[in-house]
Amino acid sequence: MNLVSTMGSIKVRKDGERDRFNEMVVALLEMRKKHPIPEKQVWPVHRKSDEALGMLLSDIHYGKFSEIDNKIEYSLEIAKARFEQVIQNARHLWEKYMREVHEIEDVHIFLVGDLIDGEQIYRTQSWNSELPVVKQVQMAAKIIKDNLLNWASKEFTNVYVHSVQGNHGEIRESGGDSSFHWQSNFDTFLANMLEFATADKPNIFWDIGYDRLHIARVKKYKTEGVHNFFMMHKLVNNPQTAAGRSKLGGWYQRFKVDAFLSGHFHNFTYNNFNGIPSLQNGALFGSADDYTMNLSFDGFPCQVLFSIADKRPIAHMWPVDLR
Repeated sequence: MNLVSTMGSIKVRKDGERDRFNEMVVALLEMRKKHPIPEKQVWPVHRKSDEALGMLLSDIHYGKFSEIDNKIEYSLEIAKARFEQVIQNARHLWEKYMREVHEIEDVHIFLVGDLIDGEQIYRTQSWNSELPVVKQVQMAAKIIKDNLLNWASKEFTNVYVHSVQGNHGEIRESGGDSSFHWQSNFDTFLANMLEFATADKPNIFWDIGYDRLHIARVKKYKTEGVHNFFMMHKLVNNPQTAAGRSKLGGWYQRFKVDAFLSGHFHNFTYNNFNGIPSLQNGALFGSADDYTMNLSFDGFPCQVLFSIADKRPIAHMWPVDLR
């Protein structure tokens, strides 16, 4: 694994309050020099079907604390329990309704940002946070690896993980503008940590985006070509508005998009732009925060499971909730 290609875009900056980020980057760079990630070969599949499994993860906001009307709605303990429950429910759907019928061998996991809650993203965030961002990243990496990646590596022939950053991974000046280059982002750093942590898994492959958008290319099975999944944390909330159609049309023309994947608005929706599916993820805390309340959304905690077929980039789809 080329160290420069995977970590070279995360910039080390000078400033006292940013030392923690710098120290984490330097430490991970040193570990990767001493223990380079081995080259991995994609395992052959039997190709009995033209499908793969997809899972959309975003807006876990690990480290967030939310209290509404004197009731604690979200915390570290709640986040951990909910993530474990959602993954358990996704596994139930897979094992009971998909595995024997669909004959799927590969899984694609799409990390679409805000896996951690960050620090100083907005000015009052210190009142809504239980952990500094360094510990958020460490604990989020552990729960994702223990509950999802370890299971996926045993269950599937190949596990492909695609990631793009979210706005809560940014390093900001006390709730203001980003004070680092946009490629220096804690969601990106988390993905690099997980890549290093799964280096011993021969069938887990990482596709880490360093910009605010990323094209995940999913190879088809029985026909030539790939599906281009356009990943961006904050896309457009409604593709049917003039502004939404203008943006999606521009991106479609430039990147030949087959599907859009996003998060940010904490409200699960499924829409389309001229027949191109647009899947917007929910949040693990549902609508139990001030931002979602101000948007007047009343969603439910969920992440999304779907299948990817040669003819349809999003074929079957389930918002996986806590039930």
